[in-house]
Amino acid sequence: MDKRGVTQVDWAISLAIFLLFLVWIFFFTKPLFDSTSNLDSLADIVEKHFKETVTIEIEKIPLIVHSNWTYENEPFLIDYSYDPDITNYFLAVNKSIQIKDNKMVFQQDISNTTTIINLIHSTDLSFPQYKLANDLTSNERWASVTNFIAYFDNSTLDTISYRGPTKIFKHQIFIDDVLQTNHSGSYTNTSQYAKYVYSNQALNFTMYIFTENPGISGEIKLNQVIPGLNKTMKIYLELVNYTDYYMDRVEKGEVDYFFETCEEADDRNFIDLYDDVLGGVAVTVDTASKTKICGEPKRANLTFTFQLHNSTRYRLMFHDGNYENGTKYKDFNEPVIGAIQSYKGIDVEKMNNLTLEDYVSLREGWNFPLSNNFQIEVWNSTSKIFAYEPVEQTTQTNIYTKQFYSYILDSDINLRKVKVFVRVW
Repeated sequence: MDKRGVTQVDWAISLAIFLLFLVWIFFFTKPLFDSTSNLDSLADIVEKHFKETVTIEIEKIPLIVHSNWTYENEPFLIDYSYDPDITNYFLAVNKSIQIKDNKMVFQQDISNTTTIINLIHSTDLSFPQYKLANDLTSNERWASVTNFIAYFDNSTLDTISYRGPTKIFKHQIFIDDVLQTNHSGSYTNTSQYAKYVYSNQALNFTMYIFTENPGISGEIKLNQVIPGLNKTMKIYLELVNYTDYYMDRVEKGEVDYFFETCEEADDRNFIDLYDDVLGGVAVTVDTASKTKICGEPKRANLTFTFQLHNSTRYRLMFHDGNYENGTKYKDFNEPVIGAIQSYKGIDVEKMNNLTLEDYVSLREGWNFPLSNNFQIEVWNSTSKIFAYEPVEQTTQTNIYTKQFYSYILDSDINLRKVKVFVRVW
């Protein structure tokens, strides 16, 4: 009996010791087991916030232009409502871009083949904006570039002179033979163009004079649907100092000032009036028109008549020599927007700015425990190019290291592969 009691006591004591041992093991080893898992999670936190802080995204927007002619500083007008902040765009060195009223405006050299203009866009960067050394001077009444000056009356085109003499004496707009007179006008000036807008209840007629372009690029847009069918628009001009005209190989000849006869052609969108010595003017619309040129004793008058559309492009371009120098203005170079390509990578400036951050504030902002520490290194194929090491490691500290690959990305969309090391303890 006594031995059984002693055995039971021994058994109870042994059980208690075993349980205490388990508690001791659980208490002292659990932090050790959790430590690696915890450091792994902390490394994930550093990786996530590092990428969010230094990564930029750049889009390359290809603008594809098919042309049979070569142009210098060709103006482009593109309907555009994506991002109006011009500091987020880069076209090319010493090239300017404007975005106003849902219209992107820029100039670019074009070759007589397919030209791809790569427009760079990023909301993460601020690109330099170049002020063109240009020949444009303007105010509300007139705009001039080299050898060319256009005069306006309340944003209505009045007269144009080229190389001194007045070439166009009158410029009028008709809808169904009704002269459009009641309107409001506005004027805008940038480093790249002067813009004059003629506006009434029916339409907006916008005219641009671009730097280094002796002429007018225009756009006619309807403000509302005009009641009735088959509404027509007529643009009427009176001109002087032109002896010949050219529409195509068939419709061409002399302007008959003596007998005051007229020449008409249907389904044309282009005519060039010229004098071999005094130069010429190319007149173009982007729709099929009835074109009529008449001679008078002192002046010629030109009429374009066409069906009203929601939007119609219009251009007057002056040139030297005969029609051969004007036929390149027959077509409007309309860019086609290609597939947008997106690139992501590390921005060196944003990465280097990390070294200026206060360590305590950075840990708080990244939701990283203040009781722990971290370091970040970035290496290229041969050397370390970046280090954020606010706290030195100690040889006794349990350190967890995580590595991953990324790319350095610059504004020219050059990508360089790098390896990133994150150490936490």
